[in-house]
Amino acid sequence: RLRRLIQTKTIRVSAVTNVARLKNPILAYLFIEADEAFHIDAVAQALADLPQISFVATLLGRSDILAMTLVEEGDQVTELLHQTIDRIPGVHRVRYSLGQHFIKHDFRWCVLT
Repeated sequence: RLRRLIQTKTIRVSAVTNVARLKNPILAYLFIEADEAFHIDAVAQALADLPQISFVATLLGRSDILAMTLVEEGDQVTELLHQTIDRIPGVHRVRYSLGQHFIKHDFRWCVLT
């Protein structure tokens, strides 16, 4: 059954970071605004291409894009913001929130029922 689910691409097997093993895990939620609406898809794709970014979604509401990254030090977020994301053409503004204490971390992103 497992082989069939993998072959039909219903599920995939992957390695997941064990947050409990990190010294000081910081989950950074990056709320990104594009300077023009037609830049949203290009900015989202550029973010998705970055190995440091683990999640990218376009949004409706206060920001255009949500990106997430997991780091061990705040300096890593600062460097990512100023050396990489701020330089992506079409990025107007980046606001962020940092998750510093994990109360629950379910390795399953969603449950297949």
